Amino acid sequence: MQHRKQEKPGTEFPLSNPLGEIFTQNANLWFATHAELLANVDALTHTWLGRRREGVDSMREAIQQMTECRDPAEMLHIQQDWLSGALRRASEDVTMLNERIATVTQKATTGFETAARKVAEPLHPVSEEMRQAAGNKPHGGRSHQDT
Repeated sequence: MQHRKQEKPGTEFPLSNPLGEIFTQNANLWFATHAELLANVDALTHTWLGRRREGVDSMREAIQQMTECRDPAEMLHIQQDWLSGALRRASEDVTMLNERIATVTQKATTGFETAARKVAEPLHPVSEEMRQAAGNKPHGGRSHQDT
């Protein structure tokens, strides 16, 4: 008989019961949330690396222009242009990071709230049945007549 149980794992606790369904829904939500998070991190990383490449290219070009220039004012202008680009890229990095974190957090929160409502839905009718079965019983150990 033990051999039979090993051939059919999970037959004693099928996932078609309410707890199994709740577990499955939450597990699927967890996996979907993490897959989306990884996709966002991947996109964020690629964009960040693109800006880093742009920054290195910009620095190389600025250095080349400065080594060829004879006028200190022109050299200062090249340096300021390079610094302006570096600050713009840093600002874009921070903005994109904030936007992605806010988006992922909002989606995850909404997903978990939806899952929590689905889990709680079957409990509401039971709570109402229990209230009706209990009837008008006094709360706190005192009846209304004792006051």
